[in-house]
Amino acid sequence: MIVLDAMLGRLSKYLRLLGYDLIIVSNELSDDSIIQQYGNYLILTRDRNLAKKAPRSIYVNSDIVTEQTKEVLPVLPKPEHEKFSLCTICGNPLIEVLSRDNLPDYVPKDKDRIYYCSKCNKYYWYGSHLRNFIQSMGKIGIEI
Repeated sequence: MIVLDAMLGRLSKYLRLLGYDLIIVSNELSDDSIIQQYGNYLILTRDRNLAKKAPRSIYVNSDIVTEQTKEVLPVLPKPEHEKFSLCTICGNPLIEVLSRDNLPDYVPKDKDRIYYCSKCNKYYWYGSHLRNFIQSMGKIGIEI
């Protein structure tokens, strides 16, 4: 499990797309509370003080999400899940939708595969967001 502070919200989506199981902590928690609750996990943070205090932490230098991804991937363990198998909002494993009946109108029925998060009630499919993500990763040397 990886813990990210609230300042790394966009990075959390990228890491979940890559298969990482993670927790995002509220910016309302103090550094000491975060360490007390999550000190056994690897903590990624943009907070220098938290990075100094936490026993296992990585200070993320960049504020650009692609650069953050490039910065942390070499030091992270192997992802726990397959790429594109987790909800980018909550991290819940996605379920493949087998029936096209009763899908919301905004979900394209012509896609080969559609996935669903039962926790967030969100649908996923291969479209422009995923293509853009793959392209942005390729630009920084991360092949997907």
